[in-house]
Amino acid sequence: MCDIAGTTSPHKEHHERHQFRHPPTAFRRSGRPAASAHAADRPHRSDPGGGGAVTTDHPQEPGPTVTIVFESLFGSTRQVAEAIADGIRETTPVSVMSVVDAPALTDCDVLVVGAPTHAHSLSRPASRTEAESWARDPAKHLRFEGDSRATGVREWIDRCPSPRIGYVAFDTRVDMPRIFTGSAASAIAKRLRKHDLREVVPSESFLVDKDSHLLPAEIDRARRWGRAIASAVAASARPETSMKR
Repeated sequence: MCDIAGTTSPHKEHHERHQFRHPPTAFRRSGRPAASAHAADRPHRSDPGGGGAVTTDHPQEPGPTVTIVFESLFGSTRQVAEAIADGIRETTPVSVMSVVDAPALTDCDVLVVGAPTHAHSLSRPASRTEAESWARDPAKHLRFEGDSRATGVREWIDRCPSPRIGYVAFDTRVDMPRIFTGSAASAIAKRLRKHDLREVVPSESFLVDKDSHLLPAEIDRARRWGRAIASAVAASARPETSMKR
């Protein structure tokens, strides 16, 4: 911070008062104004009595946060989740965790949830067990990362996660028309809407080949999508676009 010491001329004092009469504010969902991101860069206003400078602190509230919860059986959905986080992290705090490790109540502003598409929807215990058997086929070159006995996204959502702003959904699915493959992201979105949560960014699918390996361009696309999510999260914190639950 830089201080302006001493007295100022009447013209300069009038100019400074006019300059800081309406400082920009950023709003959280609570509706309380927070300090501007540039508050620390502004000079302090002179004492109206003509004395020394008035030193006023401008504490900043932390910005919105994002948590990514993913289910991954062969690693493709995990790779997408990590790439999305890379894009978000350029401007916005983000954490990434497997659904196996995710707490029931995730403390965040925006929750991003992703899962592989199984039988047109989210996995079930039986389909996770079947996926484990696929990984035993050496011709498929797959490594099983999941736990067929653990909770998947389908079960985890039933614990009623409650982000403060809203959610974003994504999935991985085979590179075919969606009408034939279905979409786990659609199932995620449907379930989260039942908990009265709002969608921040439209859901997205990332494509794998018939052996569940990600297509070459999908990691870069996931990273770009992460940047788009971060932009939407920042916009949602502004008073004119803030979402209400």
